[in-house]
Amino acid sequence: MKRAIGFTIIFTLLLFIYQFVVVFLENGHEITYILETKNNKYEVKESYLKQKDIDGYFINIKNGDKQYNFFVKNQYNKQKKIIKEIKEYEKDGYFCIYPVPMKKDTNIDIVCSYKNKYYNAAYVKTKVNIDSFIKEYEDVNKYKIRTKSTNEVSDNFYESNIDNNEYVALYKYNSFIVYHNKNVKRVSMYFKDIYINNIGEYLDFYYLSPNSVTDQTEEYLLVNLKDATSRIIYLDRKFSPNSYNVGVVDHKLYVFDIDNKIEYEFDTYGNYSIVGDPKKGYRFYENNKWESVPVTKFTEEKAVFKKDIEVPFKYDEIYDANEFYYVIKDNKLYKVYKNDLEHEIYLYDIGNHFNVKVYKNNLYYIKDGYVYKYNKYGNRKIAYDNELKYNYNKIMYYVYIE
Repeated sequence: MKRAIGFTIIFTLLLFIYQFVVVFLENGHEITYILETKNNKYEVKESYLKQKDIDGYFINIKNGDKQYNFFVKNQYNKQKKIIKEIKEYEKDGYFCIYPVPMKKDTNIDIVCSYKNKYYNAAYVKTKVNIDSFIKEYEDVNKYKIRTKSTNEVSDNFYESNIDNNEYVALYKYNSFIVYHNKNVKRVSMYFKDIYINNIGEYLDFYYLSPNSVTDQTEEYLLVNLKDATSRIIYLDRKFSPNSYNVGVVDHKLYVFDIDNKIEYEFDTYGNYSIVGDPKKGYRFYENNKWESVPVTKFTEEKAVFKKDIEVPFKYDEIYDANEFYYVIKDNKLYKVYKNDLEHEIYLYDIGNHFNVKVYKNNLYYIKDGYVYKYNKYGNRKIAYDNELKYNYNKIMYYVYIE
């Protein structure tokens, strides 16, 4: 009898451990369930996914011929049926829904439909007053657009539109000015102004560039934009200005010196190595894998690392924001979730723009001398520099979020 009880306890314990391990190691599940409101019946398709940059739930909610898409970050230990109810709001033809999760989450969008098209709450707010619906689930004040620079230290930055964990840097030809958390710092770099720099590149919260872009040099500059400090990486041979950035992989920058036929790898610790030359050959990163290539890949094609984005629709520009794509068509900005590439959500008429960057679901760009930030709360100015009216080079501004 005692042996049977002991066996049962051990078996139960092993079963519990097995179930825990299965859940812990699970990289995805997909289930469908029904949620009803007073007037509507919704089919909820919940797809959990854990991979390199995604850990959360794609939520597709269907009601008749309407399909609303959301993403919920994982704070539920990979549980299933994390949406407990659907909240609805209708005004002046706009029908909005919010999927209420098991735990409070202010990161989930409110999505609305109007005449068979989809919009986010920031856009709908400009057409009708939905504040009473928004404030049930998040801080409605975050949607307020502030148009004046309020920083007493520098007129370059729009303090009220920059988050406390956000660094904004402006390139000033021989230095950077960096705004963070109500402070502005300047970090000097070159002895003389460098107006055209096509080799400089950002890597995490660093900026890397040869110390001269007109003459051969043995010095590479490493600028820490968080601490507003800089240092020199000393090379063991001359680096030619006839070079270009090949791309960034796993927090390392790859640069090809065309004149000397050398492929460099730089990191943010001040280290560098030669990963390609005439003796050892060359390598190229494309679609998530390395491959050996001839030197003509760099010297003749000037190829750069890239990841093809295959989608079943036409676009002018497309940018990967982990769970979704930012898509620009005819100077209009849309969001398309990766679990449903057929239903786009209209965000904003972005107009004539330059130098787009995407970081942690925020989209940044230059327009009329301003650096703008777009996210779920709408479009707002974060910096201004008169030079941005004429110079759209990719190094002219940078944003980093901790």
